[in-house]
Amino acid sequence: MIAEHQNGEVDYDRMVPALADAGREQMPMIRADLERAGALRSISFRGVSSDGWDVYDVAFENAAMEWRFALAADGRFSGLFFRRLP
Repeated sequence: MIAEHQNGEVDYDRMVPALADAGREQMPMIRADLERAGALRSISFRGVSSDGWDVYDVAFENAAMEWRFALAADGRFSGLFFRRLP
């Protein structure tokens, strides 16, 4: 999913419709943030949050981020969130 966003070639069919719509709308901002972050260096699974999201620490060349994913019952992504870490 991270690579798809970096390449600007996101498979929106892997998302529930509401997330796909939000993703299309926010793609320019997401892509710009990932371009500033630079090359992907590593991904480390941190665990599952209390509300059921999978949480990952993601290191890029110029930034550290936290990425969170939630899945719907049918296996599609129902939530995607990321933020830069200090």
